[in-house]
Amino acid sequence: MICLVNYDLKSGENRSLDYQYLKEQINSLGHCLHIQKSSWLVDTDMTFEDICRSLIAYVEAEDNLIVVEVGKEYFGKGRDWIDNRLKAKEAGYFVRDDGTWWKYNSM
Repeated sequence: MICLVNYDLKSGENRSLDYQYLKEQINSLGHCLHIQKSSWLVDTDMTFEDICRSLIAYVEAEDNLIVVEVGKEYFGKGRDWIDNRLKAKEAGYFVRDDGTWWKYNSM
């Protein structure tokens, strides 16, 4: 699944560490593309619920967190990244970080 993760952490004391921990958690979800200051595209095998559960621990009640599954109808930065990953998955391939494809069962 490819999802868009967007967050807005409200300012306050020691929030820079919160940003760092949240970014690290986002990167741990799967293959990521940082498309804007607080927006990431994530290609992961996790369920939508598991993604939300893993990120909610890093935000407070006054913060904003949005997670949306992204499909073929998407416009904006990262479009080629999304297209490449969706095409590879449809063909039974996995996409490496450099964008090259390899077959799931070739390991």
